[in-house]
Amino acid sequence: MSRENNKTIPLHVVSSQSFTQGIQKVFNKAELDIKTAHKLNKYIKKLEEETKSYQAVVQKFIQDYAKRDEAGEVIQSGGGVTFDLTNKEVQQKNKELNELSIEVELSLTTSQIEGLKLTAAELSAISPLISDLEE
Repeated sequence: MSRENNKTIPLHVVSSQSFTQGIQKVFNKAELDIKTAHKLNKYIKKLEEETKSYQAVVQKFIQDYAKRDEAGEVIQSGGGVTFDLTNKEVQQKNKELNELSIEVELSLTTSQIEGLKLTAAELSAISPLISDLEE
């Protein structure tokens, strides 16, 4: 594993199901050297803490800014929560939420994940961690 610069990954990416599943597959099935496996294990624990914190912030954002019906219930559409994106405060808070990120000092190589059955979504989600992935 190389000692490249830390990578900054948005929290909305690391809290996604695709990222979580992909990184768990790498940890459980890839043949990693001891240092990489240890670092990945520490990273997964940190990721779990950061994801919980991020989800709490997202829930607060939803409670504070989601559109509501006459009964005061959050309006959902297309599997998601509805917001008034014409509201400048909502736009700013949404931008801040999307800018939250985590620093990661972990680099995987394509040879370390070779042979894993990753979905396209999982590979895309963990791609910031793969140092030699061709673009």
